Amino acid sequence: MALKKFFCVQMVLIFCLILLSSCSSETDQTLSVIENFYTTLETFSARVRAQVQLSDRVQDYVLDWEYSHGSYTVTVAEPEALAGICISGSEDSGLTFSYDAVTLAVDPTGNVISPLEALCEILKDWRGNIPDEYGFEQCQDQNALAVSYSHPHEGSTFSQRVWFDPLSCFPLYVEAYSDGAMIADFEFLLFQLQ
Repeated sequence: MALKKFFCVQMVLIFCLILLSSCSSETDQTLSVIENFYTTLETFSARVRAQVQLSDRVQDYVLDWEYSHGSYTVTVAEPEALAGICISGSEDSGLTFSYDAVTLAVDPTGNVISPLEALCEILKDWRGNIPDEYGFEQCQDQNALAVSYSHPHEGSTFSQRVWFDPLSCFPLYVEAYSDGAMIADFEFLLFQLQ
């Protein structure tokens, strides 16, 4: 009788291990598909709702993000008073801020990451950084692959937690941090390939 119980317990444990390994395998496969998607992605546009953590309040923005062959532009669409402020750059060069025919070069050695820069930083991770952790979670009432990344950024640590739609590979939501302090969170309203 004790041998039968021992055998049943072993079978239950083996079944649980098989289930866990198949879940892990599905997670690993989904992450691999998403990594390949962003590594080969050449152009996209996105509309993003950003909540920026300021020292005394939270500020809401709507941003338009264009990416093409290593170059990007992020433009403020809302609030109307700031509409048209733009940051542009590339994966190989520094950033410039521009507004109404005025352009300002940004010191790339600065250790403070602006919310506009944060969008550009998150893409760097998606295009080849090794995740700190990942797994399936609920986001916006759907199953999503949540992935955490971090990398050094000019004397500080930039980190993010992003939730990807596992079917389209598109981002749903991102939380961005600098040295553990939240910079902004981004909700993707639109993401389209061009």
